Amino acid sequence: MSQATPNVPTITLSNGQSIPSIAFGTGTAWYKKNGHDSPLDEKLIKAIEEALNAGFTHIDTAETYGTEPEVGRAISNHLSSNPSISRSSLFITTKLLPSISDPVAALKTSLSRLSLQYVDLYLIHSPFFDRQKTSLATAWRALEGLVDQGLTKAIGVSNFRKQDLEELYAIEGGLKHHPVVNQVEFHPYLLDAAVTKDLIPYHAEKQIHIESYSPLLSLTHAKGGPLDAVVAEIAKAKGKTEGQILLKWNLQKGNVAVTSTSKPERLREFLAVEG
Repeated sequence: MSQATPNVPTITLSNGQSIPSIAFGTGTAWYKKNGHDSPLDEKLIKAIEEALNAGFTHIDTAETYGTEPEVGRAISNHLSSNPSISRSSLFITTKLLPSISDPVAALKTSLSRLSLQYVDLYLIHSPFFDRQKTSLATAWRALEGLVDQGLTKAIGVSNFRKQDLEELYAIEGGLKHHPVVNQVEFHPYLLDAAVTKDLIPYHAEKQIHIESYSPLLSLTHAKGGPLDAVVAEIAKAKGKTEGQILLKWNLQKGNVAVTSTSKPERLREFLAVEG
């Protein structure tokens, strides 16, 4: 049974929908090389269940990760074990790319793997797909139709640059449903000119929220850099861990942070950022 859980902060998206600002991600370390042809990863199922029991309500997956079946199994187990918890209290994100030529069939397949009737957010995983076969306009119109059908509550993008977003907003006839988020790599070592001078202001103009992946990269994969001492000093002064400081940095910018761990104590640590 789930324990008493922390109050996970939420952000209101441009469509009025609330999104939990900290998500448990099932990509990166959990990525399955052979995709959905691989056996179920029992360790991942357990990790997702532990995340849900710790208080995570936002789970992030993708067609390309090959982890949708594990997310589905963990959600089913969690809801079965906690009858007082409803599907509507969870926020599930998945992403589209290899099957972008037919987003409707792709999402229906993802929903089958997830054992869900709808997802809360559906993203185009990358702008880098064969535009000769499928235009961005065609793909986006299909995603808008999925919102209208109730198969997803919101749509967005991932890894889009400013020029990709400009192409999206230039679609003839305008957008019926706007992208509510752009999921991009975002951490203190990635504040280059293209991000700070171009992408962030454009996001603000279009009311697109950043969903940050790899928010702890400076701590987990870039140790020895100039940020180490600064983060350590702030963590000591605030009585927090360095990971909490880096997550808080993202949340203070109004971002959603997507992170992951297989350690239960880290799960609780991440959710205690606001405490």
